[in-house]
Amino acid sequence: MTVKKLDNTNILIIGWNERAMKLIEIITAISNVKINIIDCSVRELPYSSESVEYIYGNPMFDETLKRAGIKDTNITFITADRHSSETVSDSKSVISLLAIKSLNPSVFTIIEILSDSSIENAKRAGADEVIYTSEIFSNTIINSLSGNS
Repeated sequence: MTVKKLDNTNILIIGWNERAMKLIEIITAISNVKINIIDCSVRELPYSSESVEYIYGNPMFDETLKRAGIKDTNITFITADRHSSETVSDSKSVISLLAIKSLNPSVFTIIEILSDSSIENAKRAGADEVIYTSEIFSNTIINSLSGNS
């Protein structure tokens, strides 16, 4: 999917964190999109934008996903919960992915996974793309140390 194809796209981001905020900044700078964010760690989003709507709730529940317009969503990003252990975070992400895919099987989903043991579960649950954060971090360090950055 090219960046230009993002215009008029409905995007759902699960989890409010630095990665989500950076993603929003980049996408809204280059595309005309509508972004919904689901999170239950903050009551009010400390971020303001006309193209962003915040839905307080648990993304593992159908009711929350429906309030976020999951049926009209084209792309979903599921970010890892860094406040939980890797196993718990990945479990929450995979359960959210299952709920999302059950309500909108055609939505393109990108999931962040913290533990390599959860990668296959994310794929089985229907993830279109799996981002294994630890591998990206390790590869960046190795490239930096070898002078290939």
